[in-house]
Amino acid sequence: MVRVLIIDTDEAIRDALRLVLEGDGYPVTATCCPDDAMELLRDSPDPVVVLFDAGVPRVSDGRVTALASMSDPLVRRHAYICMTTGEALMPTDLHEALVALAVPIIQKPFDIDQVLVAVKSAANGILTTPDAR
Repeated sequence: MVRVLIIDTDEAIRDALRLVLEGDGYPVTATCCPDDAMELLRDSPDPVVVLFDAGVPRVSDGRVTALASMSDPLVRRHAYICMTTGEALMPTDLHEALVALAVPIIQKPFDIDQVLVAVKSAANGILTTPDAR
């Protein structure tokens, strides 16, 4: 099963998402640090679904989502899902990058079923992509 990486500064949200996703069978890594996340994505031998909060410092400037557009196949094969407390409050350049990359945007507070559907869809997408492995 595809690993899920959660990037969120709110420990309660990270813990709740971890419990639900692990209960659904996903191996989960959670962090509040984008640098740790980027290292994990670069080093991962397998595709990862990245569930990230747009408000995490250095995520809002596009560093994590920019990974999806890099030419390095080790980075491009991951899938991204953005969580945000307000799409209208998101920096315009980040919102435009997410739309251009077809990154799903989930509004907080979210329905956990919505998150599970998004993760399952992202996982299925990267598993069926020929260059994902």
